Amino acid sequence: MHKWLRQFRFELGMILRRPPILAMPFLFGALLWWSLSRIKPADHFFSDSYNYYSLIHTMSLGLVMLIGILTIRRDVRRSSYEWSAGLPVSYGTIISAKYMAGLLYFTSFTVLASGIYFWLSTQRVTAEITMQSTMFFTTSFEMSYAVTLALAMLLAICIPNRIVYLIGFCAWMFGTFFMEMFILERYSLDILRTFHLSQLFVSSGNYADTWGLVLTKDELRSSHLFVLAFTVLMLVIGVTVLQQLRPSKHRRRTWGLGICSVMLAAAAFIPYAMIWQERYTMDKKRLADPSLYKIEDIQYDRQPKIYGIKTYNIYLQKLKDDTLQAEVTMNIPADDLIGKTEISLTLNRMFKINHVSVNGQEVATKRQGEKLSLELSQVVTGPLTVEMDYSGKVMDYSKTFRGTGRYYAFVKGENVFLPGYLAWYPLPEDQPIYLRDNKSIELGAVYTNIGFPSADFKLTVSGFEAPIYTSLKEVTREAGEQIYSGEVHDGVTLFGGGLEELEPNATPLHVVYTPYNKLWTEQTVQKINELDQYFRSWLPTDAQKVKQLLYIPNQNFAINSDIENNAVVLNYISVDQNYMSEILMNKMLLGTRQGSYLIENVQNDIRLQLRALIWYVYYYENGLFNNGNINGYMLSELYANDWSNDKNQIGVHMRKQVDEALKAGKNDQVKRLLKHFYDQGLEIPELDQEDSAVERNRPIPYSAWEDQWKKVIGE
Repeated sequence: MHKWLRQFRFELGMILRRPPILAMPFLFGALLWWSLSRIKPADHFFSDSYNYYSLIHTMSLGLVMLIGILTIRRDVRRSSYEWSAGLPVSYGTIISAKYMAGLLYFTSFTVLASGIYFWLSTQRVTAEITMQSTMFFTTSFEMSYAVTLALAMLLAICIPNRIVYLIGFCAWMFGTFFMEMFILERYSLDILRTFHLSQLFVSSGNYADTWGLVLTKDELRSSHLFVLAFTVLMLVIGVTVLQQLRPSKHRRRTWGLGICSVMLAAAAFIPYAMIWQERYTMDKKRLADPSLYKIEDIQYDRQPKIYGIKTYNIYLQKLKDDTLQAEVTMNIPADDLIGKTEISLTLNRMFKINHVSVNGQEVATKRQGEKLSLELSQVVTGPLTVEMDYSGKVMDYSKTFRGTGRYYAFVKGENVFLPGYLAWYPLPEDQPIYLRDNKSIELGAVYTNIGFPSADFKLTVSGFEAPIYTSLKEVTREAGEQIYSGEVHDGVTLFGGGLEELEPNATPLHVVYTPYNKLWTEQTVQKINELDQYFRSWLPTDAQKVKQLLYIPNQNFAINSDIENNAVVLNYISVDQNYMSEILMNKMLLGTRQGSYLIENVQNDIRLQLRALIWYVYYYENGLFNNGNINGYMLSELYANDWSNDKNQIGVHMRKQVDEALKAGKNDQVKRLLKHFYDQGLEIPELDQEDSAVERNRPIPYSAWEDQWKKVIGE
């Protein structure tokens, strides 16, 4: 032990006595401090910090590679130092001392990165939340430095020529950027993540503080154990190679240690491989299911034909082992089912059906994948009451989603993500929840429309450690049980885990957000309140189209629209509060415009132009045209003159009319004119004229504008 300590002090002194190397940690810390301190208070601190840390940390691994090679080439693999092989110090002592000295040096990088993050993070969120993120960065930094340093030393031992510097550079680039961009993302080989030198990927699902660290906890633990075992293996291989260069009586011991290290690394890889095997097995089973639709057979704009469901009553309970138990009662009108002896439903394959009854009589079921068929004892002649109870664990992962692995849904402790488009509750007819394309599984909601019946929905949840949030209105919350109720036409998604709520009196919206996004949310809501106050002065905004804002940034939500029922589900990160407040206010004030692509001729429908003119009046009266602080997206229909559906430039003409009226001081008349059309409804839903929501989808022809203009404003 005395020899090892003397060797360690010597190796550490050789590193620290060089001023450029000694200055590197301070430069590294200064760069991190400068990067993180530039993050504005309202910005997304965790995601921005992750982006900075991932890039800067990956670059620092180049320095690790260089110093690791230099420590070996300085004496061990330098021909003029061959005499040192005769010293009574084993290669095991020399290599381990060199390694620990180098690792201690780079631990200072880890300490600086962790300290800077902890200090700045505690100014935004609680110390408990900060500590979770800080420990993630600390272990990621240390694991990366440990394995990269061992790899560099092994390369220098095995390659005595100077070409090792070039090979080391290639190893650094291959083990970081190349592996991530080509091997992991292009070929979806996520199981090889553990061989990535940097444990902070430049592009990663951990970019947001929503569930990213929680979901990867087990994977990271297994990966880190393997990385440590693999690091030991590389060091033992290095010592074994050196031992062959001089006579030694410990060769058997060295080879025995080498064999043990190989077995240790293999054993450590098994738990990690089992995690991925479980994930891949789910995809393989789905790919083998012939009932899955192929992507090429699906039309993106297809409107599914489904039968109606009048009411849903769902009781959902989570057990201690994260198993979900559901009891569902559906009241189905007979209109679309008269004469049928079978009812088709869609329910995710993760759930095992325990019991199904129709009108109080138990029925036989047939099931393949998500498709469920209820065999009735007689033809349908009247309304049906379907009762079901089913259970299962939800941890739905696919390795192929959009080029890299994603969790489609999960229930893990207090962390819950159950999107409605995955059919966690029964949906009518056979619907494409999953799609297959050769060797991949994709979500049906990404490629086509999932049919959700307009129904009165009552949802009761219990057994969850933290509050659950949905797009429905919460009726009660007490004794670990929550009840939600409301009309559903876009499905129901459940969110839970580390989320916070804004004070109910702060805004007309019910707002839910992640802790790191609190200030951004508060400032955005403040701007929404200012906009709401302005529009309330001349438009009847009490019946607002949006009643909730669920700001939950994550890469897992794959819905094509950010509107679910009367809630905006903002699942991406946006920094510009002015832009987002106007986008959200536009949804609250005017509702959806998803069906705008159905308008083929502006002459027959000017709803888009009318929506834009409401914002034009706002910008004009608040003097925003003078400083250019306007959202061009809101006014695009008033300036576009090259659109095929507006060849006569009606939008441009309407803008000029309103502009001249405003300059003439006829603000009140213009507002009264726009209010007239606003009362008729300016929503443009993605529905055809035969849909039940036809009242929300009445075109307004340009001739109606001309007539009303003459009545209110005159020639």
